[in-house]
Amino acid sequence: MPRMDGITFLKKLMKYYPLPVIIVSSLTRKGGVLALEALDAGAIEVVSKPQVAYDVGDMSRDLIAKIKTAAKVKLKAKKYFKILQYKLKLKLL
Repeated sequence: MPRMDGITFLKKLMKYYPLPVIIVSSLTRKGGVLALEALDAGAIEVVSKPQVAYDVGDMSRDLIAKIKTAAKVKLKAKKYFKILQYKLKLKLL
């Protein structure tokens, strides 16, 4: 992406419009630093792109299953949680 990397975009997305996100990337590996950063930023799953073309079919079936599961996930808006924390800190509730 020309202006920001995927992790930065994910953080901004989750701050203002949280939704279930599955990251598909050639840069992430299971248990890798970028994969963990993506999960920490709000992704619900990280999938590595296949290294060879014949893996695409297997990956597609797996990804479809993950998308169907992600569609059922409900996320709370982080900004509302932060507002609630702030109000509790000020004892407004």
